[in-house]
Amino acid sequence: YTREELRTYLAFARQKCHATFDSLTDEQARQFVDIAWAKGREFSYLELQLYNMRHVQEHAAQLSLFLGQNAIQADPSWIARAKSESDPT
Repeated sequence: YTREELRTYLAFARQKCHATFDSLTDEQARQFVDIAWAKGREFSYLELQLYNMRHVQEHAAQLSLFLGQNAIQADPSWIARAKSESDPT
């Protein structure tokens, strides 16, 4: 993938995440979802989203570790919080 393709996909994914959470109702958040890898455990939709965010954070940490181990300087300011479209700083 090119850098531009990755940035385009990132923008799409961010927009989708914002739209999903902005439209999430209490009823939807509490709804249980069937997940094959959960081995019988029940997760609410909200719990699944929190799990996914933690999972992405884990991969971001792995990427940060890889970059650091390979002497590639990365700006760590992106770790503090997600940037919104209205606040790109």
